Amino acid sequence: METREATIAKMASREAVAGVMGLGYAGLPWACAFAEAGFRTFGFDVDPIKIGHLQRGHSYIANPSSDLVGGLVQRGALIPTTSPEDLIKCDMVLICVPTPLGEDGGPDLGFVIGTAREVRLRLHRGQLVVLESTTYPGTPA
Repeated sequence: METREATIAKMASREAVAGVMGLGYAGLPWACAFAEAGFRTFGFDVDPIKIGHLQRGHSYIANPSSDLVGGLVQRGALIPTTSPEDLIKCDMVLICVPTPLGEDGGPDLGFVIGTAREVRLRLHRGQLVVLESTTYPGTPA
């Protein structure tokens, strides 16, 4: 089991493994940024079509470019996957899932809650988890 200090040291040396949950307009650029910064990065998405495109080096959004995604995937810096089991390998996890408006006009936290539950099942000591999604103060966990 990792301690907080060990995790911080792994981050500083770029030995830490990053994970980004949700590879849409926010998550995919974050995953590429981690990979470009020298972190081995797992990019998670529930959509196997998106993952298939990424595994073939094709970006399905304008930014990041397919050239960037393809290069990162080819050298193993970015690993697109649908398997939440790969979360066990991650020292830090960034949750970037949508928060659409619900029928009541407030944020629908279904994706956030579902993703947090997947992370919780694979959570380990020293792992950093950050929510990068539109929520409000006091969001229930």
